[in-house]
Amino acid sequence: MLSPDLSGKEFGRLTVIERAGSSKNGHALWFCWCKCGNASVVFASNLKRRHTQSCGCLNTEVITKHGLRLAPEYQSWKAMIQRCYNPKAAGYEYYGGRGIAVCESWRKSFEAFYTDMGQRSDASFSIDRIDNDGDYEKSNCRWADSETQQSNKRPKGTAFIN
Repeated sequence: MLSPDLSGKEFGRLTVIERAGSSKNGHALWFCWCKCGNASVVFASNLKRRHTQSCGCLNTEVITKHGLRLAPEYQSWKAMIQRCYNPKAAGYEYYGGRGIAVCESWRKSFEAFYTDMGQRSDASFSIDRIDNDGDYEKSNCRWADSETQQSNKRPKGTAFIN
């Protein structure tokens, strides 16, 4: 049985251009253009069931709308949130466990964090709180090298504050 002609139909971000043949087991394949400008070949069944809505760009946007999910700044942001709010995270006792929080705008949005902090100026830099008893917020954070961070540690034996 021939697959119905899907030419010109839209499925999500994909517009079907023409039939691209069949797979080894006879399933219809269609050549499509995505609204982002990429082309892809998709199974007819995946189009009809709405399993494939784009060339893959939609999935990337859903995962991170800013496109920086692999950036070190994003990884720092995620780790900061975990340290402060996940009791199972490594180091939680030294951060969230002693009352260190992340300002509301940063906690809700990586974009706000990135706007305030910007890109690290050096690959070896990581986020540093200027006042170790203060929260993660624009006025109390900077990107710093390990030497700067080592000189900015709480003295051993310092009691936790609550």
